[in-house]
Amino acid sequence: MNLTRLGYIMTADAFGEFNMNSFNIQHIRSKAWLLSELSKLKKAGKIDIEDKSAAILGGGAAIWADDLIELFPTIGKIRSFDIDPAHEGIANRLNASWWKVDRKFAACTADINSLDFSGPTTFSIKDVDYKDYEEQTIDFGVIINTSSEHMASDWASNIPSNKLIIVQSTDYIKSPIKKSQDLADMFGITNVKYKGGINMLGDFIRYMVIGYR
Repeated sequence: MNLTRLGYIMTADAFGEFNMNSFNIQHIRSKAWLLSELSKLKKAGKIDIEDKSAAILGGGAAIWADDLIELFPTIGKIRSFDIDPAHEGIANRLNASWWKVDRKFAACTADINSLDFSGPTTFSIKDVDYKDYEEQTIDFGVIINTSSEHMASDWASNIPSNKLIIVQSTDYIKSPIKKSQDLADMFGITNVKYKGGINMLGDFIRYMVIGYR
C-alpha cells in the first residue's frame, strides 16, 4: 500500500471510523493476495488484461485501486461501484490523481445487481470535483468482487465467457462456501486459472477464484 496515501487517510478526520475499518489487516491482506496471484498469472501468460477495463464491485473506499494501476499500468479504465454513496466521495478523493490521467479511475454509487455486464455497461458517474453527473458506457473485460459474501449473486448472472472474473468469499459462520471449488461452482467459473484460500488470523478462511466461464 502507498504509505503517503495511508498517512493522508489516517489523519483525515472527516473519514472517521470508516477510515480505520478500511485498513484492518484482513482487508489489506486479501487485496495483497489478489494482486500477487494476478501478477503471477499475467507473467505466466495465463490471463490477458492488457487494455482491459476493470469493474470493482462493492469497492468501498477502493484503497487498493492505486496498487492495481501501478502493478498493471496498461490496464484500461477502473470503475469502483458501491451501493453506499458515502464511499464514492472517499474513493474519489483517495484516487483523485488517477482521474486526472485520462479518467483512469472513478468511483460510482450503484446497485451492482442492476448493472448489465453481458456487453458494454452503462452507468452514471460524477467527476471528482463533484460537478454534474454524466453517463458513461464501458465494456469491462475484468470483473472483480472481493465482497461477494455480503451481497446477492445477481451481478454474475450475465457475465460472458470472455470476461475475467475475480471473486472472493469466506467460510464464515453460515456461508455455503467451504472450499475454493464451491466458489467457482457458485459463479459458474469453469476455466479456472487460480483457486485457493488463506487463513485470516484463525477467524475464517477467505477463498479466491480467478478465471473465466
